[in-house]
Amino acid sequence: MTRTLEIRNPRTGANDYAITPLDRQALQRRCEALRAAQPAWLALGIEGRAKAMLDLCDAVDRHYDAILAALCADTGRHEWSVNEIEGLKGITRMRCATAAEALAEASGQSSDPTLRFQQQHVPYELVGIISPWNYPLILCMIDAITALLAGSAVAIKPSEVAPRFIKPFRQAIQEVDYLRDVLDVFEGDGETGAMIVDLTDTLVFTGSVRTGRKVQEHAARQFKTVFLELGGSDPAVVLDSAEPDFAAEIIVRGSVENSGQLCCAIERVYVQRGVYDAVCKRVVARVEALTMNTDDIRQGELGPIIFARQADILRDQLADAVAKGAKVLTGGKIREHGGGLWCEPTV
Repeated sequence: MTRTLEIRNPRTGANDYAITPLDRQALQRRCEALRAAQPAWLALGIEGRAKAMLDLCDAVDRHYDAILAALCADTGRHEWSVNEIEGLKGITRMRCATAAEALAEASGQSSDPTLRFQQQHVPYELVGIISPWNYPLILCMIDAITALLAGSAVAIKPSEVAPRFIKPFRQAIQEVDYLRDVLDVFEGDGETGAMIVDLTDTLVFTGSVRTGRKVQEHAARQFKTVFLELGGSDPAVVLDSAEPDFAAEIIVRGSVENSGQLCCAIERVYVQRGVYDAVCKRVVARVEALTMNTDDIRQGELGPIIFARQADILRDQLADAVAKGAKVLTGGKIREHGGGLWCEPTV
């Protein structure tokens, strides 16, 4: 039975897009085709695979406007959508330049004079990737780039929260010889993700601890290795020797990039008493100068809350902090505008 998933627009709150995940049989056929093409991809050698990856950068440029428009609709922000596309190309070129050295075989003598060793890299045939919604394009590809250069085929399932970019990005992939045979990006939700675990040899997951635990348990039952990146809880520490203006600049910049929707955002700040008042004053002033892009996606530093469920989490966190004695110096509320949800920059 065909499933259709309605997709919310973070700027309007309206469900204005839909995806239709493949059923298990169709997904299995696609994954089998990727696996069947992997030996020929591996046989290209590092230079051949790197050429295909660089050709992908050119194909992305040819579809730049469509990919950018989709990312803007997925995330409700413009500047960081541009940064995603440029970042994808930059990381791809960097990895291509270093792949030969990274994958070079090594041999040597062990501590036992009668034993020598030979190091050999053997790629997984099919790598699965389940990626999150905060940077839809770059985080679906950041691990795929290295897996492909190593000689693996790759099956990607991005988040169903931000899937609009998939179609134009797949069109770019289809223009690249050899690569289109070993790389595919699938629309779907958690059910599709579970099938990706089943149909691949190893998996890279980026997302929440809750979902990561499910992925790990599901893969462990099949004795499969899983690589998990489950976010962070990142502090900034300011000592008395710090320059208050510089510290405030770094703190605010590190807190609000992509509206704070990234795993390495600064979430709390510890300041020594000697500079506390000066740093606090400057942080508040910088935060109060920030603007939200409610009226124009190209204006303002802060975009909407991409995943609507996060708004309730933020409300609970803010209320909990106040209940435990925190003082709101600026911001502190979730603001609705035109159906979208924005979190005021808060100290």
